[in-house]
Amino acid sequence: MPSAESHPQNDFMNAARKERKRVEIYLVNGIRLTGCIESFDQYLVMLRTPVGLQGIYKRAISTIQLDTGTRPAPRAGRPSHGEHSARGPHGSREHREPREPREPRESYGASQGPSDRSSSSDAPVVVTRRRRLYGAGNNGSDQGNNGGGTE
Repeated sequence: MPSAESHPQNDFMNAARKERKRVEIYLVNGIRLTGCIESFDQYLVMLRTPVGLQGIYKRAISTIQLDTGTRPAPRAGRPSHGEHSARGPHGSREHREPREPREPRESYGASQGPSDRSSSSDAPVVVTRRRRLYGAGNNGSDQGNNGGGTE
């Protein structure tokens, strides 16, 4: 690609770099980065942030715009993607209904219905381990299709 050719994206980033304007870079995963463009090339943008210098691959960038200084309001009490409110990432716990207390687990066997639990809790639990042989066909299966089995 000839270097003399002008691209609007490169012109925008070069103007923002020369004038040291703050930009907002939105990544494809929704994260927003804010800072000043230090440099860029065909594959990478170097962004100066309060944390330090960050290299961002262009293939991970969704959009770049000048920093407006305003932040969009969270939708319906939820923080926007990549941000957390003062209450934490999962919202307020005040409005949640209390959970019902759980019964302690007595065994790690197969799950049983609530009515069966009281009658069979005294019975012993047998745990068996099933071994699977990978790449060996049906060896070890109980179908007897491999010969050597008695009929």
